[in-house]
Amino acid sequence: MIQSILHAFFPEVCLVCKRLLYEKEQHICLHCLYALPRTGFLQRKENELFLKLANRFPLASAQALFFFHKNNNSQKLLHGIKYHPKPNNATWFGSLMGQAWQESGRECPDVLIPVPLHEKRKKERGYNQSEALADGFASIAPSLVLPDALCRTIYRSSQTSKGKTERWAAAESIYKQNEGIDLKGKSVLLLDDVITTGSTIEACSQALFAMDIAELHVYSLSMAV
Repeated sequence: MIQSILHAFFPEVCLVCKRLLYEKEQHICLHCLYALPRTGFLQRKENELFLKLANRFPLASAQALFFFHKNNNSQKLLHGIKYHPKPNNATWFGSLMGQAWQESGRECPDVLIPVPLHEKRKKERGYNQSEALADGFASIAPSLVLPDALCRTIYRSSQTSKGKTERWAAAESIYKQNEGIDLKGKSVLLLDDVITTGSTIEACSQALFAMDIAELHVYSLSMAV
C-alpha cells in the first residue's frame, strides 16, 4: 500500500527511455532492460574480456554482464548509474550482477573490492558507483565488501572522452593498497561499472597482487565494444 502511494505521488522514470515506470518496474522499464545486449560471458571462461586481460596480469576469470555501445541505450544506462544523485540505481544493477553470478553456479570469492574513486571525485558525485554495485551484488550473493582495500591517490579529469593511450597513461600507478587490510591468500573479485581498455583494472591488479592475494576475478557491469 505504501509503495503504491509513493509511486502515485513520486513516479519513477526509466533510466534509459525516460518513460514513466509501472509500479512493478524498478529503475529501468522491462522493454529497455531486455533490450540491453547481454554478453553471455558467465557461461564461458575464455570469453572476449578474459582474453583481453589475461595476458597482462594473472587472472582467474573475467566477466561482464552487458556490452557497452557508445551513443546507445547502454550509454544512457551507465550515465544514469554514474551521475544519478542517489546510489540505488547502481545498487539494483549490482543485484542483477549477483543474481547472474549465482545462476552461473560460481562460488563467491572471499572478498569483493570495488574500483575506488578519488575522494574528490566521490564527493562530487556523492558516492562511488562501483561500491554501490558491490553492495547490490553482496545482497544477492553474500560476500565481504571491502571498499577501502584500495585507494586512488591521484585525482584526474573524467576518462570518458580520452583515447586508449591517454587512459593507459592516466591509470599508471594511481592506486595503492590499504596496509591495514590483510588480503594474503584471499580470492578477490574486483568490480567496476565499465571496462574499456582495461588500464584501470590492470592498475588495481598490481596493487592487489602486492597484497599477496591468492587469485583475482574481475566482474564489470559492462564491457565497451
